[in-house]
Amino acid sequence: ASAASTRGGYQDFNFPLAEIAPFIDRFANATGVVVGGVDLIWSEQKIDMSVEPYTLEVSPTSDINPEAPSDWKASYAEFKNTKGFRSSYLRVRRQWCEAMVLAVVDRHRQQRRHLFVDIDNVVSLSAARVKRWQGSKEAYKAAEVLKDEPVPGAAEALKELRSDFFVRFLTARGQYEDSFPTTQTWLDAHGFEYDELIVVRKPEDKRAHLTNETLLVDDFTAGHESDQIRTNTKFMDELKSAGLPFVVFPLGGSWSDIMPQLR
Repeated sequence: ASAASTRGGYQDFNFPLAEIAPFIDRFANATGVVVGGVDLIWSEQKIDMSVEPYTLEVSPTSDINPEAPSDWKASYAEFKNTKGFRSSYLRVRRQWCEAMVLAVVDRHRQQRRHLFVDIDNVVSLSAARVKRWQGSKEAYKAAEVLKDEPVPGAAEALKELRSDFFVRFLTARGQYEDSFPTTQTWLDAHGFEYDELIVVRKPEDKRAHLTNETLLVDDFTAGHESDQIRTNTKFMDELKSAGLPFVVFPLGGSWSDIMPQLR
């Protein structure tokens, strides 16, 4: 759909997207214009989808025309003069703008591998807090969590790794008070540089964020309220079976212990 609509041109919104996608993909890779609007034109009246079309009117943004009502019989130019056109235009333009933003973000995120990093006992020395309060509700109050000390060298190690990875904290803090803002405040207060913070309810919920191309760093431990610390081998076995890569952070260890596995 192009500016020809103002001259009474015909608008067809039944685009064969799967068939024209290869043409747009080749053009985008050749020009670097990765999002926006393009007009494709074939010289023949009867389109042969095996023939490369001419590409016209390309821009990083585009003026999207909304589809006319199904019972509309007049020209599209006349539809543009109706009262309902403006609201339809703004609605579809917003939808496409959101889609273009997501496309840019997705392309950016594909440039580096994603490193998911646990918080407790991986970058935060939280085991002492949990044991001190014997796992009671007090152990997970914001005021107590903010007192945690960072694992020595963790912030520096992750800053270095950001040159090769998108660093995304992935922590199971469902029982914590104000878990997201509290964790975010703590990370910022201790100088951590990262790309995203994700808080889930329980450790097994982390799996939904992982793929065979990501890497998880986790201590996989529980039971810090007592001396009976357990390793969550069940979760580790699930990740192995699903082909989801991970690195075990040694409880009480340092980032220098695992850095060779991450480089």
